[in-house]
Amino acid sequence: MRDELRLVIPIWNGTLLLADTQGPFKEAFVAPGEFAGATDGNLTVLSNFNTRDSEVILQRWDETPPADTSLDADIAELSVRLASGKVAPYLLISGEVYEHLDLGHRDLTWRLRVLRSPTGVPDDYDDEEDDPIDETFVFQFWPA
Repeated sequence: MRDELRLVIPIWNGTLLLADTQGPFKEAFVAPGEFAGATDGNLTVLSNFNTRDSEVILQRWDETPPADTSLDADIAELSVRLASGKVAPYLLISGEVYEHLDLGHRDLTWRLRVLRSPTGVPDDYDDEEDDPIDETFVFQFWPA
C-alpha cells in the first residue's frame, strides 16, 4: 500500500458518497441487490444503518491489493474515472467535502474494491446504547 487516509464520516440517510474533488458532486446509481455503484467521478455506497458515524479508510495501491478473506465484510469491485486524481467523501445534504486522498494521477480510470463491515445490523443492536461508529468502509484504489 502506498497511501492511506482514515476519517470518521457521518452517514446520512443510509448513504456514503465519494467524489472526484473537481466535481460535480452527485450520487452514482446503485443496482438493486448491490451496495456500491460508480459513475465518472462519483461513488455511492449504501450503509446498513440510517444516520450514524462510520470509519472511512481510503487506500492507494500500486497494484491489485491482496484479498483479506478473514474479514466479515461485504465486497464490491468497481471502476471509476477521476479527472483530478483526488477523491474525497462528501455530505450531499450540507455540501461539506472532507479531507481527500491524492491518488497521484490525473485523468485515470481506477479499479476499486469497497469493503463494508460488518455485513449486517447485529440482532442485538441498540441505536441508543451502541458505539456511534457502527460500520467501517475501506476503499482500495489501484490503476486499471
